[in-house]
Amino acid sequence: MAESLSLSMIVEEAKKKFYRGRMVTTLITLLLAFAIGSETAVILPTAWKYLQTLGSRDETDLGVLVSAFNVATLISSIFFGWLVDRWMHLCKRVMFIGALAQVVGSAMYFLGIHKWFVISGRFICGFGSGTLTVILAELARATSNEERAKFFTLSFSVHQLGIILGPAYNLALHDVNSWFGYIQVNEESLPGLVFAIFWSLAMVVILVAYENIGEQYIALQKLIAAAKEYEIVRYGTFLRSPSDDARDLAEHSTPNSMMNQKDSKAKSIDSVHSSTPSEKKVRNENAPYYRLEDSEEAASWMDLLIDTIVVILFMQTTLFFCQCLVETIIPPTMQTYYGLGTQANSFFYLLIGCEAIMSYGFVIVMENRLLDRTLILMGNSLVVIALISLMITTRFQESHPHQAFPFFMVSCSLVFLGVPMSSVSSLTLGSKLVRPNSQGKMQALRRVGNSVGLILGPLWAGAMVYDHLILYGVTLALFLIQFSVLMLSYSRMVPNE
Repeated sequence: MAESLSLSMIVEEAKKKFYRGRMVTTLITLLLAFAIGSETAVILPTAWKYLQTLGSRDETDLGVLVSAFNVATLISSIFFGWLVDRWMHLCKRVMFIGALAQVVGSAMYFLGIHKWFVISGRFICGFGSGTLTVILAELARATSNEERAKFFTLSFSVHQLGIILGPAYNLALHDVNSWFGYIQVNEESLPGLVFAIFWSLAMVVILVAYENIGEQYIALQKLIAAAKEYEIVRYGTFLRSPSDDARDLAEHSTPNSMMNQKDSKAKSIDSVHSSTPSEKKVRNENAPYYRLEDSEEAASWMDLLIDTIVVILFMQTTLFFCQCLVETIIPPTMQTYYGLGTQANSFFYLLIGCEAIMSYGFVIVMENRLLDRTLILMGNSLVVIALISLMITTRFQESHPHQAFPFFMVSCSLVFLGVPMSSVSSLTLGSKLVRPNSQGKMQALRRVGNSVGLILGPLWAGAMVYDHLILYGVTLALFLIQFSVLMLSYSRMVPNE
């Protein structure tokens, strides 16, 4: 009885330590996600002017700068995802290396020796931002199915908040113009210095307080499993119902340090392995917990390409394709048809950014009331309605601009309500359909899908911005295809328990 009580105390202490560590690590990752979102929003508005001061006269250089960041992010996301799946204990080191890359890239951007030096700095920053894949993979490993949507939504929300608040930093830096030795410090170069300092501090925080919470989660699963086996063999019965035990196992995790304490009970637990054949048979038939050892090997890239995952990845591409398309057509449409300029655009972007955060909040509130696939369906329906409304509105915006303007705003707003809802819900569902030791690859594939949409959306919008029927018609057709494959796989989009 004393041994059982002592083992139970070890498990409870492990849970407490894990939850404390997970809270601290989650706060760190949310801060980093906010910084990555802010960095993009701060640098992009002034990047072209900065390149011009360095001798650039070709707008292609701005495209190269933006593309360099995105390409590096894509490469590092795949590499980091594969790395943390294969060697899970390297997550902290990968986060540290990512922060170091951000420091180097931001410092290069600040120095601004030559336009290619600045572009190279953004490429290195993009490599560092690939740690978002590690963040999401770790959150997926360290949370239960019930709480995962909340953690993912918080991560997306703070990233979006960083994008919204980014332009406010430019207002604060607007009047800065001085010299630091031979280096000019102004509105264009100062963001590099600010983020170099931030990421330097982030490196210290990661080194001191960041923990590999995904690995700790798996350690506690094994500890709880061993404790339950010991109780089953010792008493020959369950103290609680199997469903309660399974739920408890799914919702908890532990630090690796507690595994050392578990080893101190080896003699007691060894009795499990030396039990009689009849006891083993009862244990194997009735044990109510998931055995991690049954799936130690991480899935290969091809193993992840099952129909439900492919649908989710395709959905990520179409969602971000549509979002970037609408973001791109807003300025020329507002100027050409409604006579509005940059200030109106800024307020409109602020409005739709706030709507995106509201959509994330809705997901958090409804996560325990609605299934992930239901939220996905709702978000996709809003986007389809918005695209149809935009097609109709554009038929009247030349002849009746004042009457068409409210419908244009509402249609764009529906897109930014539906896309966040579907994207975060599909991300949550995808993480539930793969094993814990394949989360890095899953997040890397998701990032690939996002990047394709982020690249193709603006290109399509820029080419067809004034050919409305083709612009929205093709996008709507793409969404209807996605909607169809979603319905075909809808019944199989059930999380693994």
